[in-house]
Amino acid sequence: MRRAARISAWIVGSLLTVIVALVAAVWIAGNTASGRALIERSITRFSEGRMQVSGLSGSFPAAIDLARLQLADEHGVWLTAERISLRWSPLALLARHLKVERLQFARLAIERRPVNQPSQKSSSTSVPHADVDQVSIEALELGPELTGVRATLFVGGAAHVRSMSDAIAAVTAHRTDRGGDYEVSLRSDAARMEATVKLEEPEDGALANLLKRKSPGPNSSVFTIAGSAPPNCI
Repeated sequence: MRRAARISAWIVGSLLTVIVALVAAVWIAGNTASGRALIERSITRFSEGRMQVSGLSGSFPAAIDLARLQLADEHGVWLTAERISLRWSPLALLARHLKVERLQFARLAIERRPVNQPSQKSSSTSVPHADVDQVSIEALELGPELTGVRATLFVGGAAHVRSMSDAIAAVTAHRTDRGGDYEVSLRSDAARMEATVKLEEPEDGALANLLKRKSPGPNSSVFTIAGSAPPNCI
Protein backbone atom coordinates (compact mmCIF):
# COMPACT_ATOMS: atom_id res chain seq x y z
CA MET A 1 0.00 0.00 0.00
CA ARG A 2 2.80 2.43 0.92
CA ARG A 3 4.68 1.64 -2.30
CA ALA A 4 1.61 2.34 -4.45
CA ALA A 5 0.92 5.52 -2.47
CA ARG A 6 4.49 6.76 -3.04
CA ILE A 7 4.25 6.14 -6.79
CA SER A 8 0.80 7.76 -7.02
CA ALA A 9 1.94 10.76 -5.00
CA TRP A 10 5.02 11.18 -7.19
CA ILE A 11 2.95 11.03 -10.40
CA VAL A 12 0.47 13.61 -9.13
CA GLY A 13 3.33 15.71 -7.76
CA SER A 14 5.13 15.55 -11.09
CA LEU A 15 2.04 16.74 -12.96
CA LEU A 16 1.48 19.60 -10.52
CA THR A 17 5.17 20.53 -10.68
CA VAL A 18 4.96 20.75 -14.46
CA ILE A 19 1.91 22.97 -14.28
CA VAL A 20 3.36 25.21 -11.56
CA ALA A 21 6.64 25.52 -13.49
CA LEU A 22 4.66 26.65 -16.49
CA VAL A 23 3.15 29.47 -14.47
CA ALA A 24 6.50 31.10 -13.77
CA ALA A 25 7.38 31.13 -17.45
CA VAL A 26 4.00 32.13 -18.83
CA TRP A 27 3.23 34.99 -16.46
CA ILE A 28 4.40 37.41 -19.13
CA ALA A 29 4.51 35.41 -22.35
CA GLY A 30 1.69 32.97 -21.68
CA ASN A 31 -1.10 35.17 -22.96
CA THR A 32 0.30 35.46 -26.50
CA ALA A 33 0.32 32.80 -29.20
CA SER A 34 4.03 33.29 -29.92
CA GLY A 35 4.91 33.16 -26.23
CA ARG A 36 2.99 29.92 -25.72
CA ALA A 37 4.68 28.30 -28.71
CA LEU A 38 8.06 29.35 -27.32
CA ILE A 39 7.21 27.86 -23.94
CA GLU A 40 6.22 24.54 -25.51
CA ARG A 41 9.46 24.33 -27.47
CA SER A 42 11.55 25.37 -24.47
CA ILE A 43 10.07 22.67 -22.22
CA THR A 44 10.92 19.99 -24.77
CA ARG A 45 14.45 21.33 -25.25
CA PHE A 46 15.32 21.82 -21.58
CA SER A 47 13.91 18.42 -20.60
CA GLU A 48 15.86 16.75 -23.44
CA GLY A 49 12.62 15.45 -24.91
CA ARG A 50 11.45 13.75 -21.72
CA MET A 51 8.62 16.22 -21.28
CA GLN A 52 6.43 17.52 -24.10
CA VAL A 53 3.46 19.86 -23.89
CA SER A 54 1.16 21.21 -26.57
CA GLY A 55 -1.97 23.31 -26.81
CA LEU A 56 -1.31 25.85 -24.06
CA SER A 57 -4.27 28.17 -23.59
CA GLY A 58 -6.34 29.91 -20.95
CA SER A 59 -6.03 33.15 -19.04
CA PHE A 60 -2.65 33.01 -17.35
CA PRO A 61 -1.67 32.44 -14.66
CA ALA A 62 -4.87 31.67 -12.74
CA ALA A 63 -6.59 29.63 -15.46
CA ILE A 64 -4.37 27.23 -17.39
CA ASP A 65 -5.52 24.77 -20.04
CA LEU A 66 -3.25 22.26 -21.73
CA ALA A 67 -4.23 20.04 -24.64
CA ARG A 68 -1.59 17.38 -24.13
CA LEU A 69 1.31 16.47 -21.85
CA GLN A 70 3.68 13.52 -22.22
CA LEU A 71 6.40 12.22 -19.91
CA ALA A 72 9.05 9.89 -21.28
CA ASP A 73 12.14 8.04 -20.14
CA GLU A 74 14.82 6.09 -21.98
CA HIS A 75 12.26 3.45 -22.96
CA GLY A 76 9.74 5.90 -24.38
CA VAL A 77 6.50 7.57 -23.27
CA TRP A 78 5.12 6.22 -20.00
CA LEU A 79 2.49 8.87 -19.17
CA THR A 80 0.10 10.85 -21.37
CA ALA A 81 -2.39 13.44 -20.13
CA GLU A 82 -4.95 15.15 -22.35
CA ARG A 83 -7.20 18.18 -21.94
CA ILE A 84 -5.90 19.38 -18.58
CA SER A 85 -7.63 22.29 -16.89
CA LEU A 86 -6.30 24.06 -13.80
CA ARG A 87 -8.06 26.82 -11.87
CA TRP A 88 -6.07 28.04 -8.90
CA SER A 89 -4.78 31.05 -6.95
CA PRO A 90 -1.12 31.81 -7.79
CA LEU A 91 -0.95 34.66 -5.27
CA ALA A 92 -1.67 32.20 -2.46
CA LEU A 93 1.82 30.78 -3.01
CA LEU A 94 3.25 33.96 -1.52
CA ALA A 95 1.87 32.70 1.79
CA ARG A 96 3.14 29.18 1.05
CA HIS A 97 -0.41 28.08 0.37
CA LEU A 98 -1.29 25.90 -2.59
CA LYS A 99 -4.91 26.74 -3.32
CA VAL A 100 -6.50 24.81 -6.19
CA GLU A 101 -10.14 25.32 -7.03
CA ARG A 102 -10.29 22.69 -9.74
CA LEU A 103 -7.87 20.34 -11.52
CA GLN A 104 -9.37 18.25 -14.31
CA PHE A 105 -8.01 15.65 -16.72
CA ALA A 106 -10.11 14.38 -19.59
CA ARG A 107 -7.67 11.49 -19.98
CA LEU A 108 -4.66 10.32 -17.99
CA ALA A 109 -2.94 7.22 -19.34
CA ILE A 110 -0.15 5.56 -17.34
CA GLU A 111 1.33 2.62 -19.19
CA ARG A 112 4.00 1.64 -16.67
CA ARG A 113 6.25 2.89 -13.93
CA PRO A 114 9.04 5.21 -15.07
CA VAL A 115 12.45 3.63 -15.43
CA ASN A 116 14.06 6.10 -13.03
CA GLN A 117 11.76 6.20 -10.03
CA PRO A 118 12.14 8.96 -7.44
CA SER A 119 14.24 8.31 -4.38
CA GLN A 120 12.30 6.54 -1.65
CA LYS A 121 14.48 7.83 1.15
CA SER A 122 12.51 9.33 4.01
CA SER A 123 12.48 13.07 4.35
CA SER A 124 11.50 15.44 7.12
CA THR A 125 10.67 18.27 4.70
CA SER A 126 7.43 19.93 5.69
CA VAL A 127 4.56 20.23 3.25
CA PRO A 128 2.87 23.51 2.31
CA HIS A 129 -0.66 24.34 3.33
CA ALA A 130 -2.73 22.91 0.48
CA ASP A 131 -6.42 23.11 -0.34
CA VAL A 132 -7.46 21.17 -3.42
CA ASP A 133 -11.21 21.52 -3.69
CA GLN A 134 -11.76 19.27 -6.69
CA VAL A 135 -9.67 16.83 -8.72
CA SER A 136 -11.28 14.75 -11.43
CA ILE A 137 -9.99 12.33 -14.06
CA GLU A 138 -12.64 11.41 -16.60
CA ALA A 139 -10.63 8.46 -17.89
CA LEU A 140 -7.69 7.10 -15.90
CA GLU A 141 -6.15 4.39 -18.08
CA LEU A 142 -3.75 1.99 -16.37
CA GLY A 143 -1.58 -0.25 -18.54
CA PRO A 144 -1.17 -3.99 -18.04
CA GLU A 145 2.40 -3.53 -16.79
CA LEU A 146 0.88 -1.75 -13.77
CA THR A 147 -2.29 -3.71 -13.09
CA GLY A 148 -1.90 -6.99 -14.98
CA VAL A 149 -4.83 -6.00 -17.20
CA ARG A 150 -5.72 -2.76 -18.93
CA ALA A 151 -8.13 -0.81 -16.71
CA THR A 152 -10.07 2.42 -17.18
CA LEU A 153 -11.51 4.35 -14.22
CA PHE A 154 -13.25 7.59 -13.40
CA VAL A 155 -11.57 9.25 -10.40
CA GLY A 156 -12.60 12.17 -8.23
CA GLY A 157 -11.28 13.59 -5.00
CA ALA A 158 -10.32 16.47 -2.76
CA ALA A 159 -7.66 17.16 -0.14
CA HIS A 160 -7.01 19.76 2.54
CA VAL A 161 -3.61 19.65 4.21
CA ARG A 162 -2.30 22.14 6.76
CA SER A 163 0.58 19.96 7.95
CA MET A 164 1.60 16.34 8.25
CA SER A 165 -0.50 16.10 11.40
CA ASP A 166 -3.52 18.05 10.14
CA ALA A 167 -4.86 16.60 6.92
CA ILE A 168 -8.02 15.24 5.37
CA ALA A 169 -8.45 13.67 1.95
CA ALA A 170 -11.03 11.62 0.07
CA VAL A 171 -10.80 9.82 -3.26
CA THR A 172 -13.42 7.77 -5.11
CA ALA A 173 -12.96 5.74 -8.27
CA HIS A 174 -15.26 3.71 -10.49
CA ARG A 175 -13.96 1.31 -13.09
CA THR A 176 -15.81 2.03 -16.34
CA ASP A 177 -14.68 -0.91 -18.46
CA ARG A 178 -15.83 -3.59 -16.00
CA GLY A 179 -16.74 -4.00 -12.33
CA GLY A 180 -14.85 -2.09 -9.68
CA ASP A 181 -15.66 0.63 -7.13
CA TYR A 182 -13.16 2.17 -4.71
CA GLU A 183 -13.30 4.74 -1.90
CA VAL A 184 -10.37 5.91 0.20
CA SER A 185 -10.53 8.48 2.98
CA LEU A 186 -7.69 9.73 5.14
CA ARG A 187 -7.75 11.87 8.26
CA SER A 188 -4.88 12.77 10.55
CA ASP A 189 -4.33 15.03 13.52
CA ALA A 190 -1.56 15.47 16.08
CA ALA A 191 -2.47 12.24 17.88
CA ARG A 192 -3.95 9.89 15.31
CA MET A 193 -3.99 8.91 11.66
CA GLU A 194 -6.89 6.94 10.22
CA ALA A 195 -7.50 5.63 6.72
CA THR A 196 -10.65 3.88 5.54
CA VAL A 197 -10.74 1.85 2.35
CA LYS A 198 -13.92 0.54 0.70
CA LEU A 199 -13.59 -1.58 -2.40
CA GLU A 200 -15.51 -3.91 -4.62
CA GLU A 201 -13.86 -5.63 -7.56
CA PRO A 202 -13.89 -9.02 -9.27
CA GLU A 203 -11.24 -11.68 -8.96
CA ASP A 204 -7.88 -10.58 -10.34
CA GLY A 205 -8.98 -6.96 -10.04
CA ALA A 206 -6.92 -3.93 -10.99
CA LEU A 207 -6.22 -2.79 -7.41
CA ALA A 208 -5.19 -6.25 -6.26
CA ASN A 209 -2.74 -6.54 -9.16
CA LEU A 210 -1.38 -3.04 -8.56
CA LEU A 211 -0.74 -3.80 -4.90
CA LYS A 212 0.49 -7.33 -5.66
CA ARG A 213 -2.10 -8.77 -3.31
CA LYS A 214 -4.95 -11.25 -3.56
CA SER A 215 -8.27 -9.65 -4.53
CA PRO A 216 -11.02 -9.87 -1.90
CA GLY A 217 -13.34 -11.21 -4.59
CA PRO A 218 -16.62 -9.91 -5.96
CA ASN A 219 -18.06 -8.87 -2.60
CA SER A 220 -17.60 -5.46 -1.02
CA SER A 221 -14.86 -5.06 1.55
CA VAL A 222 -14.33 -2.28 4.06
CA PHE A 223 -11.33 -1.95 6.32
CA THR A 224 -9.85 0.80 8.44
CA ILE A 225 -6.22 1.39 9.29
CA ALA A 226 -5.71 3.51 12.37
CA GLY A 227 -3.02 4.28 14.84
CA SER A 228 -0.96 6.91 16.59
CA ALA A 229 0.59 9.47 14.30
CA PRO A 230 4.35 9.61 14.88
CA PRO A 231 6.35 12.62 13.66
CA ASN A 232 6.62 12.82 9.86
CA CYS A 233 4.13 9.99 9.56
CA ILE A 234 2.68 10.70 6.15
